[in-house]
Amino acid sequence: MDDTLFYTVTPNPCLDINCTVQSLLKDDVSRIVDKNIMAGGKGYNVARFLHAAGSRVAAAGIIAGKNGSYHLRQLRCLGIKNLFSVRVPGEMRENYNFFLPTARC
Repeated sequence: MDDTLFYTVTPNPCLDINCTVQSLLKDDVSRIVDKNIMAGGKGYNVARFLHAAGSRVAAAGIIAGKNGSYHLRQLRCLGIKNLFSVRVPGEMRENYNFFLPTARC
């Protein structure tokens, strides 16, 4: 196995909040039926992928607020051990994505 250590830098991380809704209709309420929250941002997404592929990775980024603390905990739970963060005042952004259920065969 290759011993290469990959470094990623994420200057603008976020929490990706992926919501599944039953329908999206204009001027109607869309109720969330499932929600998945993931540590996001380009560099952290790459770090997660590389780690899952079996590579060694070190991830760095800017962290803020309760969202930032959740973000770091989630990355640690995934097994990414080399995390370097700069904590700043404020709150990390949230990115909401809405999905319709996929058809199952």
